[in-house]
Amino acid sequence: AEKLNRFSNKKIARVDKDTYHLSAELFEHAIEDRRKVRLMYKNRNILDCIPLKIAENKGKTFFHIMYKNRDRMIDVSRIAGIEILNEKYTLSFSEQVVIFKLRGALAPRYNLRENERLLQPYDGDCIIVSNQGESKEILFARLLRYDDKCEILNPKGYREEMLEVINATLRNYNIQEGDK
Repeated sequence: AEKLNRFSNKKIARVDKDTYHLSAELFEHAIEDRRKVRLMYKNRNILDCIPLKIAENKGKTFFHIMYKNRDRMIDVSRIAGIEILNEKYTLSFSEQVVIFKLRGALAPRYNLRENERLLQPYDGDCIIVSNQGESKEILFARLLRYDDKCEILNPKGYREEMLEVINATLRNYNIQEGDK
């Protein structure tokens, strides 16, 4: 705890394997205190952002942040330092609710995640699900696996971003929007 106080007073901590728990505590403290953080990349880039949570995926740890109104996951292994800024933030972007529709054989057998609620039960055609607080990158990757059986309904920005991902993928195969 003494080391943490020393870092907290300076509000800056090195991020490496030995001090990871301290930087994680600093990140969590910034979330509790609603203060922005400065992430210092190993390549010397600096990012002032809103901390959302610490996330684990496939054995890796990520700082889940909001930067320029975009949801981002930053692998902690890319970060050299973290600093709590004095600047407060007011909005909680982690409360973003995404609503999507699932059709076909997937709909009646879909298992809700812990951060999901069923808005419309299976009606013989589809179900409608709300997802709150899941990282955009992880959610998009999962929903893309559901192929044409999934459609994001809200928010509009997520819907448009998913459409851009799909169109970019089609362009890789020299297929333009509207081609058959």
